Amino acid sequence: MYVFLNNSRPRSVNAKYTEKFKQDIQKAFKEYNFSANQLEGNLYGVVYYFHRVQTQIDADNISKPIWDALNTIAYSDDKNIKLRIAGVFDLISESIEALKIPQSVLGDFLKMIDEGKEHILYVEIGSLDYSLFEFEYEMK
Repeated sequence: MYVFLNNSRPRSVNAKYTEKFKQDIQKAFKEYNFSANQLEGNLYGVVYYFHRVQTQIDADNISKPIWDALNTIAYSDDKNIKLRIAGVFDLISESIEALKIPQSVLGDFLKMIDEGKEHILYVEIGSLDYSLFEFEYEMK
């Protein structure tokens, strides 16, 4: 599993400045996962966007540019990502107390929160276990 953070504002597929965003994502991936080998097989991917500013970006538009940026770096082809989860989290109106963030990035995440970063991207990629497919989220 690879996990990393980035404080860039996410870009949708057709947005301007996508090349700089792509480079920022690649750089962040390499900083957190400096000795990473390409993942193989079926994968899952998670992108959460935490923000302190007004945003109109939809959760479903966040992940595609990130997966495109990680092609040939984290995996050979983003078509291997069989389960994709994306979420948008407003840091102004929501509480982060119940979040379960991996220890490997928790310190950096809390530092970004304390520094008042306007944009925080959490990205996670790993081998797919089909038990990750869940239903009845509201029932939990």
